[in-house]
Amino acid sequence: MSAARKSPAGPPREGAWATAAEVLDAEALDLLSRDFGGRRIYIPRALGEDHPLVVSIGLDAARLLVEALAGEELEPPLTGGKRLRILEALDRGEKPEQIARALGVSRSWIFKLKKRRDDAAKEAEQPTLF
Repeated sequence: MSAARKSPAGPPREGAWATAAEVLDAEALDLLSRDFGGRRIYIPRALGEDHPLVVSIGLDAARLLVEALAGEELEPPLTGGKRLRILEALDRGEKPEQIARALGVSRSWIFKLKKRRDDAAKEAEQPTLF
């Protein structure tokens, strides 16, 4: 069973990452972002020792996550390094689909980052009135 499985539940609940932050320590949160940042992961109701969450954050932390979010989806944020690699790939003219596949993120993250960067550039170009 893959942690990136698509769930019929719809998009992750707004507070799912905050809930994860309440039950996991900073190291486990960093590992989740490193391993799964930029894509939705399904939190199963039961775990096996070889489940991707267990491999990423360890059995004890994965069990805490399951207790808090079983049956839900979680969308860990991107790490700074992965965000930078995405922006560099866009600058090289790589297609969002290629970047998403290469870095293990969703296409929607690629488009969100591109939009944020484009919006920031437009805002920087606009003259101030005062």
